[in-house]
Amino acid sequence: MNTTFRPPRLCSDKGFIATKTSCLTLCAIAILLNIPSVVLSQEAGLQSLEDQRGSLLDLFEQESVNELEDPSPIDPNYTLAPGDVISIFIRHILEGGTPESGDSLRRERAFLIPPGGDIHLPLIGNIHVQDLTLNEASELISQRYAFYVRDPDVTLRLITPRPLNIIVSGEVYRPGSHVIPIIVDEGEPLPRVTQALKVAGGITTLADLRNVEVRRQVKGQPEVIPIDLWALLQGMPENQDILLRDGDTILVPKVEAVNQEEIRQIGKASFSPDLIQVYVGGEVDTPGLLEVVPNTTMNQALLASGGFLRSARTSSVELVRINTDSTSESRRIRVDLEAGANEENNPVLRHGDAILVRRSSRLKLVNFFGGVLEALLGTARIFRDTTLTILDLDEQ
Repeated sequence: MNTTFRPPRLCSDKGFIATKTSCLTLCAIAILLNIPSVVLSQEAGLQSLEDQRGSLLDLFEQESVNELEDPSPIDPNYTLAPGDVISIFIRHILEGGTPESGDSLRRERAFLIPPGGDIHLPLIGNIHVQDLTLNEASELISQRYAFYVRDPDVTLRLITPRPLNIIVSGEVYRPGSHVIPIIVDEGEPLPRVTQALKVAGGITTLADLRNVEVRRQVKGQPEVIPIDLWALLQGMPENQDILLRDGDTILVPKVEAVNQEEIRQIGKASFSPDLIQVYVGGEVDTPGLLEVVPNTTMNQALLASGGFLRSARTSSVELVRINTDSTSESRRIRVDLEAGANEENNPVLRHGDAILVRRSSRLKLVNFFGGVLEALLGTARIFRDTTLTILDLDEQ
């Protein structure tokens, strides 16, 4: 008897359909059995998120700076760095509210940007804000908070700018690195070029104001900004006197040809020194160091020192000048007390100039013969005293 092996059928077609239905039912039951844990997990997540939101609001509530007055306007290109004090203002819409309805919460808190440029914010942790503008930092923080709060609206304010480190080189009286503190008042919080020049002691009379340069780094790239301060002195637009940024370098070149009329105008500029020091020595009534205003002439300095003594050589004086490159020059100038300011015989003085008034050569000749005569008279007196002494001895 031939038998043919057939694999056993689990069920008929009708039974198979029933089995498939049973499997689906079992799967549905399994899913239903897992629903409570899923729901609890979601509820826990939502609760955790609400706790985090509440934590965010609590942390910002602790150090609210809502009463701070609005600071002075700031350069929109100002980039943040360590030392800046900023406030972060966060506004978000409450659940079920709309921006128009006013159903929102507002929180503000002040932060000092530490070395490294990272600030630590609730929920989102460290945010690197160094080298970002206020708008760029606001957008970055808004993006990070969007995961936690609905429609976050983040605004940054600069409360206290950091002191600026500025380098000033060239024709100024105190070249080098200068720290300029920022005082936020009714004016602009950031200094301008002319203010930095004043901090550096003011410009010298040899400054080429038409070709001043401000050099800075912008996003890691060097930038050179030409400045024409001579145009500013002539009343031209003030956009030549730009706002400075931390790390800027100001270069004041030396003028190629000296113009006496321009020197006098430069001396009146607000970014010139208030006083300069000159020295008058020799045959004057009160020799020594003088503090005089810029544009003071040689004749004025001579008069300020009390004028010539009777022993002075009044026909000429010697002017010694120390240049900004540490070189010196000396020249003899014929004196004309009636002359106005001119380079030939009544030059405008510069800081550090020295005027030497020598003794008259005629007085030297008189003193020479006076000394010889005194020596001769002294010798005669010696002989006379000796003779008298001998006579006295003879009498004894």
